Amino acid sequence: MTWLEFLVFGWKYTSFNTARKKKRVPEKVNSIHYVVHEGTKDWILGAKARRLSKYSNRDASVFYSTKFNDLKPADAYFFLHPNLYIKSLQRNAWLKHCKCIVMFTHPEFKNKFSIKHRVYVLNKAHKVIFLNREHADLMVHHGLIKSKVEIMHLASDSDMFLPHDRTNAKVCVSMAYYKRKNPYLLFEIVKKMPHRNFLLIGKKWEQFEHWAKLKELANFEYHEGILYENYPKLYAQCDVFLSSSYLEGGPVPLLETMLCNMVPVASKTGYCTDIIKHGENGFLFDTNASADDVIPLIDKAYTLPVNTRESVIDFTWEKYGTKIDELFDMRE
Repeated sequence: MTWLEFLVFGWKYTSFNTARKKKRVPEKVNSIHYVVHEGTKDWILGAKARRLSKYSNRDASVFYSTKFNDLKPADAYFFLHPNLYIKSLQRNAWLKHCKCIVMFTHPEFKNKFSIKHRVYVLNKAHKVIFLNREHADLMVHHGLIKSKVEIMHLASDSDMFLPHDRTNAKVCVSMAYYKRKNPYLLFEIVKKMPHRNFLLIGKKWEQFEHWAKLKELANFEYHEGILYENYPKLYAQCDVFLSSSYLEGGPVPLLETMLCNMVPVASKTGYCTDIIKHGENGFLFDTNASADDVIPLIDKAYTLPVNTRESVIDFTWEKYGTKIDELFDMRE
C-alpha cells in the first residue's frame, strides 16, 4: 500500500480506531457469526445468513447489526456483503486478527469505497467468496491476492422451493429497485406484452421514475414487503422468470425459480451464463438488449419442455455450508 492509499483510507483500519483488543483465534474454528444488516433480516441476505448458519457443522449463529460496532466474540466471522466487512473492520480493528470470510456479491465501486479501498480491505480477509469467475478476475486484476479467492455459485432450498407444472401462467420478476436492475427495460417489456401477466416481488420501486405508469398497467402486479418464507406461494403462480439487470452477482432468485420449474430469461451477467444453457434450460440476452430483443425469448420460454429444476438441484445449502466450514479450517 502506498502512502497516498494510507492517507486516503488505510489509517481507518489501524489499531487506534478501537480500544478493544482481541487475541488471535485458534486454527480450529468452533464458533462462527454470520454477519448481516438488521434491515435485511426479512430480505434475501437475511435468509441466506440463516440458512448458512443452519447448515454449518459448527456453533454458528446469525448476528444482525446496524452500525457494526457491536460484534460479539466468536472464533470466526462470515460477512454477507463487502460493505459489512469494511464497516466492521473500521469499527473493530481487532477483526484483522480473526478469520473472516467475505461474500463478494457484485462490483459496486462508489467514491466512498473505491476499488483500491475494497482490495486493501479484502486482502485482510481469510477468504473472499465470489459468485462467478468474472468478478473474481476483476478484483485479482486490481490487486486482490489470488489465493484468497473462492468461486462458489450460491445455493437454494429444494425443500422450500418446490416444482410445479407450467400452465401458461405469469412471468416472475424478483428484485428490489436499483438502477443496475435495468428497470426501464422491465417497464418496456411489460408495456409491450399485454398478452402476458407479470408479477414483481420487490421493494423501493416507488423510486422508479416511471413507477406510476408501470403500476397502472393491467398486466402488472406488485408485491412489496413479502416475507422470504412466503415467496414459494407467489412463485407457484409463475412459469417464466425474467432478470433484466445490467449487473448481478447471482441473481439469487434464479436458483429459487428454477427449482420451481420456471424457465429463466436472463441477461448475461452474474452466474446466469454459468447456469443457463441458451435454448436448453432457459434463454440469455445481452445486457444492452432492447425490449424487442427480449420479448421473443419470453414467448419461447413458454414452449420449452425441459424440467429446469434438474439443472440446479445440486446447489444445496448443505453443500455450501460444509464448504464454508472447510474454508475456515484452511491455512492462509
